[in-house]
Amino acid sequence: MATAELSTLVEEPFLVDLLQTSAAAKKEMLALLDTFFTDPASDDPDELNAQALSLTESQRKLYSHIALLRSQNRRLAHAVRNTKAQTGASRAEVDRLHLSLQNLYYEQRHLTGEIDACENFEHTYSKLPLIPLQDFFVRFPEWLDEGRVDEEGEGAGEVELMRARIEEEHRERTELEEKRKELLKRKMELERANVKRKEKLSKLDSDLETFMNEKASMQVWALPSNPLAGFLFKIGPCDLGVRTSTNLRNETFRVFLKEARIAALLSALRCKWAWSSELPGGYPVGGAANDMANSAEKKRHFIADKSDFAF
Repeated sequence: MATAELSTLVEEPFLVDLLQTSAAAKKEMLALLDTFFTDPASDDPDELNAQALSLTESQRKLYSHIALLRSQNRRLAHAVRNTKAQTGASRAEVDRLHLSLQNLYYEQRHLTGEIDACENFEHTYSKLPLIPLQDFFVRFPEWLDEGRVDEEGEGAGEVELMRARIEEEHRERTELEEKRKELLKRKMELERANVKRKEKLSKLDSDLETFMNEKASMQVWALPSNPLAGFLFKIGPCDLGVRTSTNLRNETFRVFLKEARIAALLSALRCKWAWSSELPGGYPVGGAANDMANSAEKKRHFIADKSDFAF
């Protein structure tokens, strides 16, 4: 590459000086060679002295250019070494900046992914069975009147709208929970009342069975062969059953029936045995009835004083 072309490419001052010194040294070297090989030898001492002086001057110039070139080369070596050091430092800085840039890219991708995840995250409130948006606007028309949101629920007050819907849903659920607790309490009270009624009904069954047994024993006294049949409870079995079933829950009436039965038994024990010739026949009771029927003189009749059967 020619020196002119290099001078156009090189812009550093010390490099330009180095190139100029190198070109001058080259020129002196070529001139010295031309003089040494082209000039013919002469026998004239003066001419020989002149040629020697010319060669000496050319050598001196050449040596000076070479010395200058060496110093410039040495300075260039130091400059190159410094440039390499600066280049290494700059390269390290570039690598550090490049690494920082890669870290920033990584953080950017990470933050972008986090933002997308947050934007697409299915929040719990989005799954709540809230009342429809239109029904909410019917209850609270001020949201549309103030223009904070549109009919689709979008706008500057979208977050406040969702918060208001959640609070309204919480209020309604709180009221429903209180009603549920009240109904549950009422249910438990009714269950306890039903248990008590079942106990009363089971007790009533046992009382009814006892009464039926007592009624069967009472009906024995009402047989036609019994002299007390006409008086022992002027109320019949059917009537007695009706009255009993009607007033069975009345404790006083049950006590009265028991006392009446006891009084009837006691009255039967207090019956008077009498002999009467005016009565055509009697009502024998017991195992000795046949013997008394065969005796014409002694007829035993079972006559009860009605005053003894007064309750």
